[in-house]
Amino acid sequence: VERHDGWEQLVEALGVAIIALVSPVTPEEAPRGADEVLAVILQDIAARPECASLSGLARRYSYSTTYLSELIHERCGMTFTELVAKQRMERAAMLLRATQLPVREVARQVGYSGTSNFYRAFRAQYGCGPAEWRAGAGN
Repeated sequence: VERHDGWEQLVEALGVAIIALVSPVTPEEAPRGADEVLAVILQDIAARPECASLSGLARRYSYSTTYLSELIHERCGMTFTELVAKQRMERAAMLLRATQLPVREVARQVGYSGTSNFYRAFRAQYGCGPAEWRAGAGN
């Protein structure tokens, strides 16, 4: 493989970016305003909707659960539970289309311990079941 000028800087920049993405936010680096905090929290939820909890996020960002719940509802137009459910279903839809994982495994990966609640939630969100979605009915 031929090396191009500046490849070392590119590799270093990518390394810094990866470290920044996987490093937790420390209190001195924490976002200041409510909009900044909410943007980071929404990223957290989107990244791992299967394990998102209001109390965990409130503790991580030093907010009360009540304040955080009200902030999400006010700015997003839905409750924390609705937001997490929507993120889980979006992740499930992507997994169904992009992989050949069994529906049971998709349900587990997005935070459902069983398939019946997953099927019900998926149908409510997309108007069809997971197998129909995978087959292309959800276009």
